[in-house]
Amino acid sequence: MPKATLLNTRPEAQAVALAELLEQNGFANLFCPSIHIESLNAVPPNLADFQTIFFVSANAVKQLAASWQQAFDKPLSLPKSVTCFAIGKATAKSLQALGIDAKTPRHKFDTESLMSDLSAESFQQTKCLIVKGEGGLPDLADTLEQRGAVVEEWIGYRRVAAGFCSEAWQSFKQADYPVVLASSLDAWKNLVEVIPPSEKQWLFERDLLAFSERIAQSIHDEGWQGKLQVINPQSNEGIVKGLESLLRL
Repeated sequence: MPKATLLNTRPEAQAVALAELLEQNGFANLFCPSIHIESLNAVPPNLADFQTIFFVSANAVKQLAASWQQAFDKPLSLPKSVTCFAIGKATAKSLQALGIDAKTPRHKFDTESLMSDLSAESFQQTKCLIVKGEGGLPDLADTLEQRGAVVEEWIGYRRVAAGFCSEAWQSFKQADYPVVLASSLDAWKNLVEVIPPSEKQWLFERDLLAFSERIAQSIHDEGWQGKLQVINPQSNEGIVKGLESLLRL
């Protein structure tokens, strides 16, 4: 019998590796992607124009790399003069696969931790590029601009709602210990919108893993009644660690 059953709401391309790790650690996985990643086919920027580049997700890396390959018929690379930051562990791994080294937050993989690590650095008139998806991490640009940076954003993809995973949902309701994964606010909102209204109260009484304090707080404010555990680090390994923590609560 599995220790817990996770409703894996991550986009399909990211859900498979998580499912394998869950099963290796004695947890059951139910595929239920609540969002799909849709490329915007944006023209890549001139990276030499920037001194610092922030990648906010593995999807952001993937989309810029694809646009770069299509535009220039060669793999993505950064000028040696550019300092590169990755918000998450998976983001850093995606960059490493391209031969790009990136700095990451020392503690939690979120904007607050990153900017805390960089509190002593001056961004006055530093030209910064944020590589992201539509609507992702709006506070990062605001924080950099408050530090005096000149900020541009390259938006390479959007999250679109997926259909309802009715079979997975029925299996989830029958699990001995069902746990929900909220990897983004978009993923969470889309899930809540598609489940039957009569079952929303049941959902809100379950336990949940959230990818950030911001996501957890938003869900709490909606009236969540079960346990809320913030994932740290923001990675598949962090999800397994979060499930183990819930079992101990």
